[in-house]
Amino acid sequence: MSRIMNKTLIAAAGVACLAGGVSAGMVLPEGFSVTLQNGAGQDWTLPAEDIQEMATDGGTVIVSGMSNPYDGAATIEWSFELTGLSQSIARGPLPPVASVASNIAITNNTGTTQSYIFTVTQGFTVAGPLSATGSISGSVGDSDFSGSGTISDTAGAPGYEALLDGTTFETLLDAPFSTTATGGLTAPFGPDSFLNTPTGGITASIGIRNNFDLTAGDQATANSTLFFVPTPGSVAMLGIAGLAATRRRR
Repeated sequence: MSRIMNKTLIAAAGVACLAGGVSAGMVLPEGFSVTLQNGAGQDWTLPAEDIQEMATDGGTVIVSGMSNPYDGAATIEWSFELTGLSQSIARGPLPPVASVASNIAITNNTGTTQSYIFTVTQGFTVAGPLSATGSISGSVGDSDFSGSGTISDTAGAPGYEALLDGTTFETLLDAPFSTTATGGLTAPFGPDSFLNTPTGGITASIGIRNNFDLTAGDQATANSTLFFVPTPGSVAMLGIAGLAATRRRR
């Protein structure tokens, strides 16, 4: 099958609604990266000048915009939510909670099935131990009313990879997977998830990678999340440490 991504539309729906227009001079959050690779091995990295809106809410950053990689052969509308919140319990601070959420809708406007590898990463440094939870759900539509539209694994890769410091530590929608919509309708896939996977600390970054093939003229959505929280044991130790420190001050 052809794996050249021509005239492909990738639309990413925001995790939260943003207000306001385009602001000049915005920069990507430190450590934030979005990359796209097609089946032909063409790589693209999101440039800062493509940001149209960026908002903050406490420790959460929401970034959205539009891009035209591959000399306009693809059009991407995207939005991502990045969280690193400092909290407190008892009288001692908890390690930050780090998360990435990505909702993307991809329409293949070419005449052949295409392969997509879409990776979102955010730099974090968080002491462990932590536990991680992730999920993916989505749908595929027979958008061109050709009779069917299919999303499936690409070259045996999982549909979702959870990344810690650049290395995959959990996968969802493991190959082989395939979902087909017919008659101009949509069909859901997932949800699939993992819960409270123990990890060490985060020394560099966390991220999500989506891999899949999509038939010509059709649309797929993928709603992916990944977040890290302190383990119950680390929370308890922090509470005890905070109480002990308070008693020493007295």
